[in-house]
Amino acid sequence: MPESIAVLDACVLYPAPIRDLLLNLADFDLFAPKWTDEIQKEWTRNLLANRPDLLSSQLNRTIEAMNKAFPESNVKNYRFEKTAHDRNAGFRSFFKDWA
Repeated sequence: MPESIAVLDACVLYPAPIRDLLLNLADFDLFAPKWTDEIQKEWTRNLLANRPDLLSSQLNRTIEAMNKAFPESNVKNYRFEKTAHDRNAGFRSFFKDWA
C-alpha cells in the first residue's frame, strides 16, 4: 500500500488522458487514489453535458472499472470541512475520520 494518498477530484477525472495517466501511476503504487460518489457524479455529469456523443452507461462502466481496479478508493465515510481561511483545509481533513 502506498504511503501517499491523492484525492482525484472531478477536474482530473473528467479528461480521459489525465484520468488514465493518474490511474496508471496509482497502479504502480506511487499513490493511493481516493474519490467519492459525489466526485464521480460531478465529472460524469459535466462530461455528458459537453459530449452528447457519450452515454451515461459508458461512463458508468468506467466508474465500475475504476472501483474494481481500486476497491479501497471510493471513500464512503468522510467529513468534509472547509474554512474561509484555507480553501484546501477541506482536502486535508477529507479523511480525518477515515484514515
